[in-house]
Amino acid sequence: MSKEQRQNSLIKTITCRQVFDSHGQPAVEVEILTGDGCFRSIAPDQMGGQFEPKYTREGGFNGKGVEKCLEYIQNELVHPLLGISVQDQSSIDALLAEIDGSPRFDKFGVNCVLPISQACCLANAANQRCPLWKTIAKMADTRKCALPVPLVSIFAGGSAFQNVLPFYDIQIAPVGATSFFEAMKLVDEIQIDFIKTYQIKQFGQEGNLLLKQKTIEDYLDILNNQIKNIGMEGKIGICIDCKAGDFCAKSEKQLPKYELGNSLQKPTMTGTELADFYVQLMQAYPILSLQDPFDYEDVDSFKYLRLQMDKLQIKAQIFGDDIVQSQIDRLSILQTQRAINGATLRLQQCGTVTQAINMFKSIQAVNYKALVSGGVHECVDAFAAHFAVGVSSELVRFGGLGAGERICKYNELMRIEECGEVVYGCQDWILQ
Repeated sequence: MSKEQRQNSLIKTITCRQVFDSHGQPAVEVEILTGDGCFRSIAPDQMGGQFEPKYTREGGFNGKGVEKCLEYIQNELVHPLLGISVQDQSSIDALLAEIDGSPRFDKFGVNCVLPISQACCLANAANQRCPLWKTIAKMADTRKCALPVPLVSIFAGGSAFQNVLPFYDIQIAPVGATSFFEAMKLVDEIQIDFIKTYQIKQFGQEGNLLLKQKTIEDYLDILNNQIKNIGMEGKIGICIDCKAGDFCAKSEKQLPKYELGNSLQKPTMTGTELADFYVQLMQAYPILSLQDPFDYEDVDSFKYLRLQMDKLQIKAQIFGDDIVQSQIDRLSILQTQRAINGATLRLQQCGTVTQAINMFKSIQAVNYKALVSGGVHECVDAFAAHFAVGVSSELVRFGGLGAGERICKYNELMRIEECGEVVYGCQDWILQ
Protein backbone atom coordinates (compact mmCIF):
# COMPACT_ATOMS: atom_id res chain seq x y z
CA MET A 1 0.00 0.00 0.00
CA SER A 2 1.40 3.39 -0.99
CA LYS A 3 1.79 6.30 1.37
CA GLU A 4 -0.63 8.29 -0.77
CA GLN A 5 -3.28 5.57 -0.56
CA ARG A 6 -2.92 5.45 3.21
CA GLN A 7 -3.18 9.23 3.44
CA ASN A 8 -6.28 9.25 1.24
CA SER A 9 -7.98 6.75 3.56
CA LEU A 10 -8.08 9.22 6.46
CA ILE A 11 -11.44 10.78 7.37
CA LYS A 12 -11.33 14.53 6.76
CA THR A 13 -14.89 15.61 7.54
CA ILE A 14 -18.20 14.04 8.54
CA THR A 15 -21.47 15.73 7.65
CA CYS A 16 -24.94 14.58 8.68
CA ARG A 17 -28.36 15.72 7.58
CA GLN A 18 -32.03 14.82 7.71
CA VAL A 19 -33.51 13.27 4.58
CA PHE A 20 -36.76 11.37 4.07
CA ASP A 21 -37.49 7.67 3.74
CA SER A 22 -40.03 5.94 1.49
CA HIS A 23 -42.87 6.86 3.86
CA GLY A 24 -41.94 10.53 4.01
CA GLN A 25 -40.53 10.19 7.52
CA PRO A 26 -37.19 11.67 8.63
CA ALA A 27 -34.08 9.55 8.16
CA VAL A 28 -30.40 10.21 8.83
CA GLU A 29 -27.87 10.54 6.03
CA VAL A 30 -24.15 10.70 6.77
CA GLU A 31 -21.53 11.98 4.35
CA ILE A 32 -17.83 11.21 4.85
CA LEU A 33 -15.03 13.01 3.02
CA THR A 34 -11.65 11.36 2.47
CA GLY A 35 -8.85 11.93 0.00
CA ASP A 36 -10.67 9.61 -2.39
CA GLY A 37 -13.90 11.60 -2.48
CA CYS A 38 -17.25 11.97 -0.76
CA PHE A 39 -19.26 8.93 0.40
CA ARG A 40 -22.76 8.94 1.82
CA SER A 41 -25.23 6.47 3.25
CA ILE A 42 -28.71 6.49 4.79
CA ALA A 43 -30.11 4.44 7.65
CA PRO A 44 -33.55 2.96 6.86
CA ASP A 45 -36.12 2.89 9.64
CA GLN A 46 -36.31 0.03 12.09
CA MET A 47 -39.26 -2.31 12.63
CA GLY A 48 -39.82 -1.38 16.28
CA GLY A 49 -39.47 -4.91 17.66
CA GLN A 50 -38.93 -5.77 21.30
CA PHE A 51 -35.39 -7.07 20.84
CA GLU A 52 -34.16 -4.50 18.32
CA PRO A 53 -31.48 -1.93 19.11
CA LYS A 54 -32.73 1.56 19.87
CA TYR A 55 -33.49 4.20 17.24
CA THR A 56 -33.29 7.84 18.29
CA ARG A 57 -36.43 9.74 17.35
CA GLU A 58 -38.04 12.71 19.06
CA GLY A 59 -39.11 16.30 18.49
CA GLY A 60 -40.87 17.41 15.33
CA PHE A 61 -42.52 15.38 12.60
CA ASN A 62 -45.02 13.95 15.09
CA GLY A 63 -42.27 12.60 17.32
CA LYS A 64 -40.38 11.03 14.40
CA GLY A 65 -37.76 13.76 14.15
CA VAL A 66 -34.04 12.99 14.10
CA GLU A 67 -32.70 16.30 15.41
CA LYS A 68 -31.33 14.62 18.53
CA CYS A 69 -29.61 12.02 16.41
CA LEU A 70 -27.92 14.71 14.33
CA GLU A 71 -26.76 16.42 17.52
CA TYR A 72 -25.22 13.17 18.79
CA ILE A 73 -23.29 12.73 15.55
CA GLN A 74 -22.07 16.33 15.39
CA ASN A 75 -21.21 16.71 19.08
CA GLU A 76 -20.02 13.26 20.16
CA LEU A 77 -19.09 11.12 17.15
CA VAL A 78 -17.46 13.39 14.58
CA HIS A 79 -14.40 14.48 16.56
CA PRO A 80 -13.21 10.97 17.65
CA LEU A 81 -13.46 9.72 14.04
CA LEU A 82 -11.59 12.54 12.30
CA GLY A 83 -8.18 11.44 11.05
CA ILE A 84 -8.97 7.72 11.37
CA SER A 85 -8.34 5.45 8.39
CA VAL A 86 -11.39 3.84 6.80
CA GLN A 87 -9.28 0.76 5.99
CA ASP A 88 -10.08 -0.90 9.32
CA GLN A 89 -13.86 -1.24 9.46
CA SER A 90 -13.92 -3.39 12.58
CA SER A 91 -11.94 -0.78 14.56
CA ILE A 92 -14.28 2.01 13.45
CA ASP A 93 -17.35 -0.01 14.43
CA ALA A 94 -15.76 -0.97 17.75
CA LEU A 95 -15.00 2.70 18.44
CA LEU A 96 -18.62 3.63 17.76
CA ALA A 97 -19.76 1.05 20.32
CA GLU A 98 -17.11 2.21 22.80
CA ILE A 99 -18.18 5.86 22.56
CA ASP A 100 -21.82 4.85 22.97
CA GLY A 101 -20.99 2.67 25.95
CA SER A 102 -23.08 -0.31 24.86
CA PRO A 103 -22.89 -2.87 22.03
CA ARG A 104 -26.53 -2.20 21.11
CA PHE A 105 -26.12 1.58 20.96
CA ASP A 106 -28.59 2.32 23.74
CA LYS A 107 -27.41 5.93 23.92
CA PHE A 108 -27.05 7.10 20.32
CA GLY A 109 -29.40 4.71 18.53
CA VAL A 110 -28.72 2.66 15.41
CA ASN A 111 -29.81 5.48 13.09
CA CYS A 112 -26.79 7.45 14.32
CA VAL A 113 -24.13 4.78 13.85
CA LEU A 114 -25.30 2.64 10.90
CA PRO A 115 -24.98 5.38 8.23
CA ILE A 116 -21.51 6.24 9.58
CA SER A 117 -20.46 2.58 9.45
CA GLN A 118 -21.81 2.12 5.92
CA ALA A 119 -20.30 5.36 4.63
CA CYS A 120 -16.89 4.33 6.01
CA CYS A 121 -17.22 0.99 4.23
CA LEU A 122 -17.99 2.78 0.96
CA ALA A 123 -14.93 4.99 1.46
CA ASN A 124 -12.79 1.94 2.14
CA ALA A 125 -13.93 0.30 -1.09
CA ALA A 126 -12.95 3.42 -3.05
CA ASN A 127 -9.59 3.52 -1.31
CA GLN A 128 -8.95 -0.13 -2.16
CA ARG A 129 -10.01 0.53 -5.79
CA CYS A 130 -12.47 -2.35 -5.74
CA PRO A 131 -16.27 -2.81 -5.73
CA LEU A 132 -18.08 -2.49 -2.41
CA TRP A 133 -19.13 -6.14 -2.42
CA LYS A 134 -15.51 -7.24 -2.73
CA THR A 135 -14.54 -5.05 0.23
CA ILE A 136 -17.28 -6.65 2.32
CA ALA A 137 -16.19 -10.11 1.11
CA LYS A 138 -12.67 -9.44 2.41
CA MET A 139 -14.06 -8.32 5.76
CA ALA A 140 -16.26 -11.42 5.99
CA ASP A 141 -13.56 -13.83 4.73
CA THR A 142 -15.99 -15.00 2.04
CA ARG A 143 -14.35 -17.65 -0.12
CA LYS A 144 -16.73 -17.47 -3.05
CA CYS A 145 -19.34 -14.77 -3.60
CA ALA A 146 -22.67 -15.49 -5.26
CA LEU A 147 -25.68 -13.57 -6.48
CA PRO A 148 -28.72 -14.27 -4.30
CA VAL A 149 -32.14 -15.51 -5.34
CA PRO A 150 -34.58 -12.59 -4.92
CA LEU A 151 -37.80 -13.12 -3.00
CA VAL A 152 -39.82 -10.45 -4.80
CA SER A 153 -43.09 -9.30 -3.28
CA ILE A 154 -46.11 -9.69 -5.59
CA PHE A 155 -49.25 -9.31 -3.46
CA ALA A 156 -49.64 -6.94 -0.51
CA GLY A 157 -51.76 -7.90 2.47
CA GLY A 158 -51.77 -7.57 6.21
CA SER A 159 -53.33 -5.15 8.64
CA ALA A 160 -52.43 -2.08 6.56
CA PHE A 161 -54.82 -2.97 3.73
CA GLN A 162 -58.52 -3.68 3.66
CA ASN A 163 -58.41 -6.96 1.77
CA VAL A 164 -58.84 -10.57 2.83
CA LEU A 165 -55.15 -11.50 2.81
CA PRO A 166 -54.12 -11.55 6.49
CA PHE A 167 -50.47 -12.26 5.65
CA TYR A 168 -48.11 -9.33 5.15
CA ASP A 169 -47.29 -10.30 1.58
CA ILE A 170 -46.82 -13.13 -0.91
CA GLN A 171 -43.55 -13.33 -2.85
CA ILE A 172 -42.08 -15.40 -5.65
CA ALA A 173 -38.56 -16.82 -5.83
CA PRO A 174 -37.17 -17.65 -9.32
CA VAL A 175 -34.85 -20.42 -8.11
CA GLY A 176 -34.72 -22.01 -11.56
CA ALA A 177 -33.57 -18.90 -13.43
CA THR A 178 -30.16 -19.08 -15.06
CA SER A 179 -29.11 -15.57 -14.02
CA PHE A 180 -30.19 -12.74 -11.77
CA PHE A 181 -31.26 -10.76 -14.82
CA GLU A 182 -33.48 -13.62 -15.99
CA ALA A 183 -34.90 -13.94 -12.48
CA MET A 184 -35.99 -10.30 -12.48
CA LYS A 185 -37.31 -10.60 -16.04
CA LEU A 186 -39.54 -13.51 -14.99
CA VAL A 187 -40.86 -11.58 -11.99
CA ASP A 188 -41.56 -8.56 -14.18
CA GLU A 189 -43.47 -10.67 -16.72
CA ILE A 190 -45.67 -12.13 -13.99
CA GLN A 191 -46.37 -8.74 -12.43
CA ILE A 192 -47.18 -7.08 -15.77
CA ASP A 193 -49.62 -9.88 -16.61
CA PHE A 194 -51.42 -9.43 -13.27
CA ILE A 195 -51.64 -5.67 -13.78
CA LYS A 196 -53.20 -6.16 -17.22
CA THR A 197 -55.50 -9.04 -16.29
CA TYR A 198 -56.89 -7.48 -13.10
CA GLN A 199 -56.46 -3.83 -14.16
CA ILE A 200 -54.48 -3.11 -11.01
CA LYS A 201 -53.79 0.58 -10.46
CA GLN A 202 -52.65 0.63 -6.83
CA PHE A 203 -49.42 -0.54 -5.28
CA GLY A 204 -48.66 -1.44 -1.67
CA GLN A 205 -46.08 0.18 0.56
CA GLU A 206 -43.33 -2.17 -0.64
CA GLY A 207 -44.05 -1.78 -4.36
CA ASN A 208 -46.30 -4.84 -4.51
CA LEU A 209 -49.79 -5.23 -5.96
CA LEU A 210 -53.06 -4.49 -4.19
CA LEU A 211 -55.51 -7.14 -5.35
CA LYS A 212 -58.68 -8.33 -3.62
CA GLN A 213 -59.51 -12.02 -3.65
CA LYS A 214 -61.97 -14.04 -1.57
CA THR A 215 -59.60 -16.49 0.12
CA ILE A 216 -55.93 -17.08 0.79
CA GLU A 217 -56.08 -20.02 -1.59
CA ASP A 218 -57.36 -17.71 -4.35
CA TYR A 219 -54.16 -15.67 -4.17
CA LEU A 220 -52.03 -18.79 -4.30
CA ASP A 221 -54.09 -20.31 -7.13
CA ILE A 222 -53.79 -17.35 -9.48
CA LEU A 223 -50.08 -17.01 -8.71
CA ASN A 224 -49.40 -20.71 -9.21
CA ASN A 225 -51.43 -20.75 -12.43
CA GLN A 226 -49.47 -17.82 -13.80
CA ILE A 227 -46.19 -19.59 -13.00
CA LYS A 228 -47.46 -22.56 -15.01
CA ASN A 229 -48.67 -20.35 -17.85
CA ILE A 230 -45.19 -18.96 -18.49
CA GLY A 231 -43.69 -22.45 -18.43
CA MET A 232 -41.79 -22.04 -15.16
CA GLU A 233 -43.50 -24.71 -13.07
CA GLY A 234 -40.86 -26.23 -10.82
CA LYS A 235 -38.58 -23.24 -11.35
CA ILE A 236 -40.40 -20.49 -9.46
CA GLY A 237 -41.44 -20.99 -5.85
CA ILE A 238 -43.82 -19.11 -3.57
CA CYS A 239 -42.78 -17.49 -0.30
CA ILE A 240 -45.08 -15.98 2.32
CA ASP A 241 -44.33 -13.39 4.97
CA CYS A 242 -47.10 -14.24 7.41
CA LYS A 243 -46.20 -11.59 10.02
CA ALA A 244 -48.57 -13.45 12.29
CA GLY A 245 -47.95 -11.15 15.24
CA ASP A 246 -50.15 -8.60 13.48
CA PHE A 247 -53.22 -10.87 13.59
CA CYS A 248 -52.50 -12.55 16.92
CA ALA A 249 -54.79 -11.85 19.87
CA LYS A 250 -52.92 -12.36 23.14
CA SER A 251 -54.29 -13.08 26.59
CA GLU A 252 -52.48 -13.70 29.86
CA LYS A 253 -54.82 -16.60 30.70
CA GLN A 254 -55.26 -18.19 27.28
CA LEU A 255 -53.13 -19.47 24.45
CA PRO A 256 -52.62 -17.04 21.54
CA LYS A 257 -55.45 -16.87 19.03
CA TYR A 258 -54.90 -15.99 15.39
CA GLU A 259 -57.64 -13.96 13.73
CA LEU A 260 -57.43 -14.49 9.98
CA GLY A 261 -60.65 -12.70 9.09
CA ASN A 262 -63.05 -13.86 6.39
CA SER A 263 -60.45 -15.59 4.22
CA LEU A 264 -61.06 -18.95 5.91
CA GLN A 265 -64.07 -20.99 6.97
CA LYS A 266 -62.63 -20.84 10.49
CA PRO A 267 -61.53 -17.21 10.95
CA THR A 268 -59.96 -17.72 14.40
CA MET A 269 -57.37 -20.43 15.08
CA THR A 270 -55.06 -21.64 17.80
CA GLY A 271 -51.35 -21.90 17.03
CA THR A 272 -51.67 -25.63 16.45
CA GLU A 273 -54.61 -25.19 14.09
CA LEU A 274 -52.73 -22.50 12.18
CA ALA A 275 -49.67 -24.76 11.92
CA ASP A 276 -51.84 -27.53 10.44
CA PHE A 277 -53.25 -25.00 7.96
CA TYR A 278 -49.72 -24.02 6.91
CA VAL A 279 -48.90 -27.69 6.36
CA GLN A 280 -51.94 -28.03 4.08
CA LEU A 281 -50.80 -25.03 2.05
CA MET A 282 -47.25 -26.37 1.73
CA GLN A 283 -48.60 -29.70 0.51
CA ALA A 284 -50.89 -28.04 -2.06
CA TYR A 285 -48.65 -25.29 -3.45
CA PRO A 286 -44.93 -24.86 -4.33
CA ILE A 287 -44.18 -22.95 -1.12
CA LEU A 288 -40.49 -22.55 -0.38
CA SER A 289 -40.67 -20.53 2.81
CA LEU A 290 -42.82 -19.02 5.53
CA GLN A 291 -41.61 -16.03 7.50
CA ASP A 292 -42.93 -15.32 11.00
CA PRO A 293 -45.77 -17.87 10.78
CA PHE A 294 -46.60 -17.20 14.46
CA ASP A 295 -46.27 -14.43 17.00
CA TYR A 296 -42.72 -14.11 18.33
CA GLU A 297 -43.85 -15.19 21.81
CA ASP A 298 -45.59 -18.33 20.53
CA VAL A 299 -42.46 -20.48 20.33
CA ASP A 300 -44.42 -23.69 20.99
CA SER A 301 -46.30 -23.26 17.70
CA PHE A 302 -43.03 -22.77 15.80
CA LYS A 303 -41.74 -26.02 17.32
CA TYR A 304 -44.98 -27.88 16.51
CA LEU A 305 -44.88 -26.72 12.88
CA ARG A 306 -41.27 -27.86 12.49
CA LEU A 307 -42.18 -31.23 13.97
CA GLN A 308 -45.07 -31.70 11.55
CA MET A 309 -42.90 -30.71 8.62
CA ASP A 310 -40.25 -33.24 9.63
CA LYS A 311 -42.88 -36.00 9.89
CA LEU A 312 -44.19 -35.22 6.41
CA GLN A 313 -40.71 -34.51 4.96
CA ILE A 314 -41.63 -30.96 3.98
CA LYS A 315 -38.39 -29.12 3.30
CA ALA A 316 -39.54 -25.51 3.29
CA GLN A 317 -37.73 -22.82 5.28
CA ILE A 318 -39.27 -21.30 8.38
CA PHE A 319 -37.63 -17.88 8.61
CA GLY A 320 -37.55 -16.02 11.88
CA ASP A 321 -37.76 -12.25 11.56
CA ASP A 322 -39.69 -10.70 14.46
CA ILE A 323 -38.70 -13.66 16.61
CA VAL A 324 -34.95 -13.16 15.88
CA GLN A 325 -34.64 -9.46 14.97
CA SER A 326 -31.05 -9.98 13.78
CA GLN A 327 -29.80 -10.63 17.31
CA ILE A 328 -27.22 -13.37 17.87
CA ASP A 329 -28.45 -14.22 21.37
CA ARG A 330 -32.00 -14.71 20.08
CA LEU A 331 -30.73 -16.95 17.28
CA SER A 332 -28.87 -19.15 19.74
CA ILE A 333 -31.97 -19.66 21.88
CA LEU A 334 -34.19 -20.52 18.92
CA GLN A 335 -31.64 -22.90 17.44
CA THR A 336 -31.63 -24.86 20.68
CA GLN A 337 -35.43 -24.97 20.65
CA ARG A 338 -35.59 -26.05 16.98
CA ALA A 339 -38.16 -23.34 16.34
CA ILE A 340 -36.88 -22.14 12.95
CA ASN A 341 -34.45 -23.19 10.23
CA GLY A 342 -33.70 -19.80 8.70
CA ALA A 343 -33.22 -16.24 9.86
CA THR A 344 -33.87 -12.82 8.37
CA LEU A 345 -31.00 -10.35 8.60
CA ARG A 346 -31.59 -6.61 8.44
CA LEU A 347 -28.66 -4.20 8.63
CA GLN A 348 -30.74 -1.70 10.59
CA GLN A 349 -31.31 -4.31 13.30
CA CYS A 350 -27.60 -5.07 13.65
CA GLY A 351 -26.13 -1.60 14.15
CA THR A 352 -22.89 -1.66 12.18
CA VAL A 353 -21.44 -3.45 9.16
CA THR A 354 -19.21 -5.54 11.44
CA GLN A 355 -22.13 -6.63 13.59
CA ALA A 356 -24.15 -7.52 10.48
CA ILE A 357 -21.28 -9.71 9.24
CA ASN A 358 -21.07 -11.38 12.65
CA MET A 359 -24.81 -12.04 12.57
CA PHE A 360 -24.55 -13.59 9.12
CA LYS A 361 -21.73 -15.86 10.27
CA SER A 362 -23.79 -16.89 13.30
CA ILE A 363 -26.66 -17.90 10.99
CA GLN A 364 -24.25 -19.91 8.87
CA ALA A 365 -22.73 -21.55 11.95
CA VAL A 366 -26.04 -23.22 12.85
CA ASN A 367 -26.61 -24.31 9.22
CA TYR A 368 -29.59 -22.01 8.72
CA LYS A 369 -30.35 -20.10 5.56
CA ALA A 370 -29.95 -16.33 5.82
CA LEU A 371 -32.37 -13.92 4.17
CA VAL A 372 -30.85 -10.45 3.78
CA SER A 373 -33.81 -8.12 3.85
CA GLY A 374 -34.73 -4.47 3.51
CA GLY A 375 -37.17 -2.72 5.80
CA VAL A 376 -40.69 -1.37 5.60
CA HIS A 377 -39.44 2.22 5.54
CA GLU A 378 -36.67 2.04 2.98
CA CYS A 379 -34.33 4.55 1.35
CA VAL A 380 -32.75 4.86 -2.08
CA ASP A 381 -29.53 3.24 -0.88
CA ALA A 382 -28.14 0.03 -2.40
CA PHE A 383 -25.66 -0.88 0.34
CA ALA A 384 -27.68 -3.96 1.32
CA ALA A 385 -27.34 -5.37 -2.21
CA HIS A 386 -23.54 -5.26 -1.99
CA PHE A 387 -23.67 -6.68 1.51
CA ALA A 388 -25.69 -9.68 0.34
CA VAL A 389 -23.17 -10.49 -2.41
CA GLY A 390 -20.18 -9.80 -0.17
CA VAL A 391 -21.25 -12.31 2.48
CA SER A 392 -22.62 -14.64 -0.23
CA SER A 393 -26.17 -14.69 1.05
CA GLU A 394 -28.25 -17.15 -0.94
CA LEU A 395 -31.43 -15.10 -0.60
CA VAL A 396 -32.52 -11.46 -0.52
CA ARG A 397 -35.82 -9.73 -0.03
CA PHE A 398 -36.14 -6.06 -0.91
CA GLY A 399 -39.84 -5.72 -1.77
CA GLY A 400 -41.74 -5.41 -5.05
CA LEU A 401 -41.07 -3.81 -8.42
CA GLY A 402 -43.37 -0.82 -7.97
CA ALA A 403 -41.16 1.38 -5.79
CA GLY A 404 -37.85 3.08 -6.57
CA GLU A 405 -36.26 2.43 -3.17
CA ARG A 406 -36.78 -1.30 -3.83
CA ILE A 407 -35.82 -1.32 -7.51
CA CYS A 408 -32.49 0.43 -6.85
CA LYS A 409 -31.25 -2.63 -4.93
CA TYR A 410 -32.33 -5.11 -7.60
CA ASN A 411 -30.74 -2.88 -10.26
CA GLU A 412 -27.50 -2.84 -8.31
CA LEU A 413 -27.46 -6.64 -8.19
CA MET A 414 -27.86 -6.72 -11.97
CA ARG A 415 -24.90 -4.34 -12.30
CA ILE A 416 -22.82 -6.60 -10.06
CA GLU A 417 -23.75 -9.58 -12.24
CA GLU A 418 -22.32 -7.80 -15.30
CA CYS A 419 -18.79 -8.09 -13.90
CA GLY A 420 -18.90 -11.83 -14.58
CA GLU A 421 -17.21 -12.74 -11.30
CA VAL A 422 -20.22 -14.08 -9.38
CA VAL A 423 -22.75 -16.77 -10.26
CA TYR A 424 -26.47 -16.75 -9.56
CA GLY A 425 -28.52 -19.14 -7.52
CA CYS A 426 -29.20 -20.88 -4.26
CA GLN A 427 -27.80 -24.24 -5.30
CA ASP A 428 -29.68 -26.42 -2.79
CA TRP A 429 -32.99 -24.49 -2.60
CA ILE A 430 -35.12 -26.41 -5.07
CA LEU A 431 -38.81 -27.13 -5.35
CA GLN A 432 -40.06 -30.47 -4.10
